[in-house]
Amino acid sequence: MMHSTDAPPERRDARRRRATETFDDREIVLLHALSDAAREMHRSLSLDDVLRVATDRAREIVGATWAATSQTTNEDWASSVTAVSVAPGEDPAAIRASTLDGQGMTADVCRTNRPVRLSQMELRRRDVDPVPDATPPLRAWMAAPLVGSDGRNLGLIQLARLDEGEFSPAEEAVLVQLARMASVAIENARLYEAAVDARTQLAWAAHIERVRAAELRAVIEAMAEAVLVCDGSGRISLVNPAADSLFAGRPVMTYDDLLSRFDPPVDREPDADGGPLEVRLRDRPDRWVELRLYAVPGVGRRPGESDEAHGRIAVMRDISASRRARAQREAFLGILSHELRTPITTIYAGSKVLARPESLDTTTRRDLAADISAEAERLFRLVEDLLVMTRAERGVLHMANEPVLLQRVLASAIRLEAAHWPATRIELTGPSDLPAVTGDATYVEQVIRNLLSNAAKYSPVDAAVEVRLEEAQDEVVVRVLDRGRGFQSNEADDLFELFYRSPATAAQASGAGIGLFVCRRLITAMRGRIWARPRAGGGAEFGFALPLCDDAE
Repeated sequence: MMHSTDAPPERRDARRRRATETFDDREIVLLHALSDAAREMHRSLSLDDVLRVATDRAREIVGATWAATSQTTNEDWASSVTAVSVAPGEDPAAIRASTLDGQGMTADVCRTNRPVRLSQMELRRRDVDPVPDATPPLRAWMAAPLVGSDGRNLGLIQLARLDEGEFSPAEEAVLVQLARMASVAIENARLYEAAVDARTQLAWAAHIERVRAAELRAVIEAMAEAVLVCDGSGRISLVNPAADSLFAGRPVMTYDDLLSRFDPPVDREPDADGGPLEVRLRDRPDRWVELRLYAVPGVGRRPGESDEAHGRIAVMRDISASRRARAQREAFLGILSHELRTPITTIYAGSKVLARPESLDTTTRRDLAADISAEAERLFRLVEDLLVMTRAERGVLHMANEPVLLQRVLASAIRLEAAHWPATRIELTGPSDLPAVTGDATYVEQVIRNLLSNAAKYSPVDAAVEVRLEEAQDEVVVRVLDRGRGFQSNEADDLFELFYRSPATAAQASGAGIGLFVCRRLITAMRGRIWARPRAGGGAEFGFALPLCDDAE
């Protein structure tokens, strides 16, 4: 019988060829498997997917019971993420992979960046078990480090077998090669996720900036103050509606253009200590603004401009009304002090004379009493006008809105004024059966007495003041006519402004410039109308009309 060792050389060569062919076939299959695993890992940009593919393919290609891949960041074991792959038929709940806790065999693999392969005998002999509580006990275990391009450890891939069979050096080499490919894929996935995070953060930051810019623009546009924002070159980059209204008809184009719009022109640069300026618009002399200029470094700088270029913000608050009010207050105090001083002085001096122990003759005593009475009347009417003016300004001027017969109110007012102006004839003409109007009798009398007092004050001595009463459509009209100096027709509206006095008559008699203002406020509050007209041949007409009383009211 021929032993196998005595086989002819031809047969031995054939067996070697078959063994070589079988080995070559396994190598080709292995290379295909590694190539497929590499493509699958690099095709995925998700770190979790990369870990899952690396773990599954390592277990499948090597033929292990289970595999686990752990990746760390900067050797931070606490934040390790582990993917586990289990062979079919095995209970995943019974698999316990070794975690990265900075100690034991797995930590040595990560620290040294060298693979480790242990058989069951080596595990027992070394008394080192990477998974001490594994059930059943491990038959074989090996791990390969995940190493980044900079040489730092990224984690490891560990494989284990629970059945018979140890890991061979060739299988260890396969695991090492898979670990290298997985390391590259992990770094790529991390770079991709970092890029996505950065892009997300940039998009979020851009969104926040857009939201803040929109909020700021909304605030600026809602501001009552006019706001203009200029870039570093002086071009206007933002104008709110208040600024559009302020410079309506000729929009501001540049910062220098803005400064030239004021009278006098503003030539200073904005500074922190400059404070606001009160300036007047050159094109609209009746408009005053409080101007504040702010320098904002870096705002609105365009490409190519110097880093030192800074934007400017101009904030303008319309103070025309406040300046008029201030001027009116000053005029009011000056006029009031003068108008009050005269009657008070007369009353005070007359009462002192009357209080002297020396006896006065009847004529002197009567004249003093008449002067005191006249000045007291003047003071009373001034105070009444001031009360109406104050109530109107505060919005608390309340009207009775009751039926009023103007012919009766006129007769009473004329009787009182005739006693106050004995040298002036006041004549009333018109029907005596006019219908009632809607108004407040007390305030109507105050208006009539103010008009009559003005007419008598500015009429020539012994001249007549005519009061005409007539009915018009849906209203009753009262006209007070005099033959005084009159006024220019362009002053008709100004006469009803507070403290205004016509230059033609201001020197003829003293006055506070309050009476006609009060008359207009009262008539307007009673839903009537009031006017002033110069008369042909000299003199003036002051009149008002009140609506007829509705029976339903």
